[in-house]
Amino acid sequence: MERVTLKVNQGIFSVEEIYLDVDPEQVFVLFVVINTAGECEWSVGSTSVEDNDKIYASVINQEMKQAVLAHALPILINALQIKALQPDSAEDQASYQQALEELAKIEL
Repeated sequence: MERVTLKVNQGIFSVEEIYLDVDPEQVFVLFVVINTAGECEWSVGSTSVEDNDKIYASVINQEMKQAVLAHALPILINALQIKALQPDSAEDQASYQQALEELAKIEL
């Protein structure tokens, strides 16, 4: 069973607990940050399924990074659309909207 968790923490958006059939021994995370220039930067991390602390190491393999991005990006966009409809504040709504605009530019 697949488990996916969206987290938003101080401008860092992440989709966590991504399990892929191509590597069932690892669990992945997609981190997205909107930098000071307003551009979207993303990275992928992985750790052993058995790692209870979930300390992620950066994924270097480009094919694996693309697989995680293709899997997690639609989930992240959908979750941010929902959060933008029910923000905690106007500032949060602006942040979610900016993230959505930048994420829409990513080509899979």
